[in-house]
Amino acid sequence: KQKTAYEIPKRDWSSDVCSSDLDASDEYISNLLQGNSYLRAERNYNDVTIDGRAALVRRLSGVSNVTGKTEVVLVYTAMTNDDRLLYLVQVVPENDYRTYFRAFDDMVRSLRILR
Repeated sequence: KQKTAYEIPKRDWSSDVCSSDLDASDEYISNLLQGNSYLRAERNYNDVTIDGRAALVRRLSGVSNVTGKTEVVLVYTAMTNDDRLLYLVQVVPENDYRTYFRAFDDMVRSLRILR
């Protein structure tokens, strides 16, 4: 059985994700938070795998200025072979998170990175 993003233990710093990957992810999320001031990081990064590559996921949330409802935002990041940051952002109203969780997990598991 493949584990979902939140079944994988929190970062132990012994993973294949190096500090430059973490720096790139931090910069992307920082820019995302600056552009969406209602969002806050809820948790630390978790290690995940995207297409066999070490990757990170971080959960953000906040009350949307548009809908007035709390949104859950999952941000996945991985480095490509040419040192570019690949990111996947999934957004869902918090009340619908359980409904879409499996579909979101399937998206991550089906994502392929051209090598």
